[in-house]
Amino acid sequence: HIIETFKNFTRQNKIETALRESEVRYRSLFEQSGDAIFILKAEGPQTGKILSANKAACHMYGYTDEEFLRLSITDLDTPEHAAKAPERIRRILEGETLRLEIAHKGKDGIVFPVEVSASCMQIDGRKFIMALYRDISKRKEIEGDRDILIRELQHLSQTDGLTGLFNRQHLDKRLNEEMERARRYGTP
Repeated sequence: HIIETFKNFTRQNKIETALRESEVRYRSLFEQSGDAIFILKAEGPQTGKILSANKAACHMYGYTDEEFLRLSITDLDTPEHAAKAPERIRRILEGETLRLEIAHKGKDGIVFPVEVSASCMQIDGRKFIMALYRDISKRKEIEGDRDILIRELQHLSQTDGLTGLFNRQHLDKRLNEEMERARRYGTP
């Protein structure tokens, strides 16, 4: 009986050690992530309340850990996105992994675009929401610059550099469009 008790104790000790090591690994991932990570309450009247935020979240939004614990995720949303939050939370709790782009605001009130990935997780039979937010301000700025460059290139490809008048390529394109329109409507 003593040997069996010792084996059970040893097995239990190994399980507890493995759980502690696992906790340390995941806590390290949580804190070292470059994306803002929030753990949110998913049940009861305070659904969406921030229960935990990593260092990247504090840096991105300008709040301290303690300040985040007094907020709900909708406090970071712009008004139009906050109105849609209950529906999004419902979808997450039904098992959907939510991925979208929305606007958030920092402690200073500055609004910036974020990419969101949120899903439901269960710990000890209780539901929580884990939400990752990535600041995509630079990406949006680059996309805007790219669109401007594309429009400029299109303009340059259709106009003469010296006179600024439309060139032959533009004339050919417009003639094809007008001929297609005439065919479509049966007009000369």
